[in-house]
Amino acid sequence: MLNIRLNNIRDWVSNSLMSFKMGKLTLYLILLLSFTSIDYLLNVRWINSMKNYTIISGSILFPLFGLIFFFIPTFYLHLTNKLDMTENNKVSRKDMIAIASFDGLNALLATIPIPYLSIVIMSIVDKVNLPLVALASFIFLGRRYYPSHYLGIFLTLYGILVSFIPNFMEHDISLHIGWMLIYMSSIIPGTASYVYKEKRLKEVNVSVWWMNSWICLYQLLIGFLFLPITILSSHTLTFSNFPQHMSDAFKCQFAGINSNPGDDCQDALLWFMLFNFISTISNILMFLIIQEGSAVLFIIIRTLKTPITSYLASFPQLAGMSASPVTVADWYAFVMLIVASLVYYYNDEQDTHGHPISNNDDI
Repeated sequence: MLNIRLNNIRDWVSNSLMSFKMGKLTLYLILLLSFTSIDYLLNVRWINSMKNYTIISGSILFPLFGLIFFFIPTFYLHLTNKLDMTENNKVSRKDMIAIASFDGLNALLATIPIPYLSIVIMSIVDKVNLPLVALASFIFLGRRYYPSHYLGIFLTLYGILVSFIPNFMEHDISLHIGWMLIYMSSIIPGTASYVYKEKRLKEVNVSVWWMNSWICLYQLLIGFLFLPITILSSHTLTFSNFPQHMSDAFKCQFAGINSNPGDDCQDALLWFMLFNFISTISNILMFLIIQEGSAVLFIIIRTLKTPITSYLASFPQLAGMSASPVTVADWYAFVMLIVASLVYYYNDEQDTHGHPISNNDDI
């Protein structure tokens, strides 16, 4: 009996390896895993260099340069007549304003409570969007799942919780219920953004560069619109000192000038440009994965970066002052998340007619 089972397992592995093909979706997933891990570390280094100006960096600088980084390739595609505007125009300005509004509201609600919550709690709460996106996709997009998909989602959440066990054991984690509820509410517009993106990307063969350019433009405008709310929620900012604060932020970011106690602006521009470059690639990969696969698949693969970045962040040369040692829980979570990703990716999600929604054509 044991030999029969071993032979069955051997045959399954052999058949799986023989049938494996390096399709576009598979390549996108591998690239995403590589770039998002680097993206996280660069973001940490940038935020550390701009730690006194996080409101300006998040609401204005990041969407502004995101727009520039997306616009340049879009303009090149336009000049070379590689933009199919007939197809692109099927995605309306209303669609992109809606996506930008969801993303902007998600960022606002997630940013305001940051001074009052621990990173551990926020990191765990962030992953709640995985089952919510799966549920919303089931309801609004007609997605249908195999038992392996539910198992993959469960194992992903379990792996994330395991990776944070040492943080709960070594630190006094305090919960501020009011701020926690505000932070949790950010998941709702975040979920809506994922579902809306998948709906339009599946319906229209739109240029992801062109679409991202417009979304960044509207995000920048929405960021300015939400600035008064962000200022009111700040401990230190007022409407009277905000102009000086913005001036100091720009000097820190672009000139490396320290204007206030605690500033560490010398390399702010370097980290900012590197982060924007890698972040641009990661965002394009996100759109391509949602277009060829699904938002749920994107979230699951992106979650794999958690233990990887924990390992990379153990090196002071990479993470700077945010470096911390890797734990056994990180390695266990890494294995668990790999298993979860393979389990989820083994079967394609289906539409209401039982047709697979993923496209993993050969490169």
